[in-house]
Amino acid sequence: MAKQWFVGKTKQGQETIAERHLRRQHFETYLPMYINEWCRFPRLRPFLPSYIFINLDLTQAWMCVKYTIGMRSLLCVGETPRSLSSTVIEDLKKRERHGVINLPPEFVCKFKKGEKVKIRGTGVEALFGEPLDHKRAKVFIDLLGRSNELIVPILKLSSSPFAAVA
Repeated sequence: MAKQWFVGKTKQGQETIAERHLRRQHFETYLPMYINEWCRFPRLRPFLPSYIFINLDLTQAWMCVKYTIGMRSLLCVGETPRSLSSTVIEDLKKRERHGVINLPPEFVCKFKKGEKVKIRGTGVEALFGEPLDHKRAKVFIDLLGRSNELIVPILKLSSSPFAAVA
């Protein structure tokens, strides 16, 4: 049987220990890492805490993975480990730069909650609600005396020249 990727569940905070011990047993592993810049001192952290990818052949003694230092188990369906498509691993590796997963930059929205904005191309004014992601935002428009929620592309919003002073 050919080798396939499987997801291993590690003990909390022991991903690198599990990886080291699995490699000593000649298992191919992949532990994606990223730099956590939110803490006071940026640190290298596992991208998926408590998980590691293991490439193995099920005819190998895969039960010994469960008893490796730092490991809890393999993700299974019933008693059989569930394999993972190799494209998932390839996609993660494509996002790496110098062995570290490259996360998208933090999104900073230029509009504030409650700020008057104009929806470009419509002439409609609205109140900015909140950004939903880096592409869309929630705004509120007055229509027939009611406030209606609307989701629009952020690129369609501009500051209203008649912004009210709070």
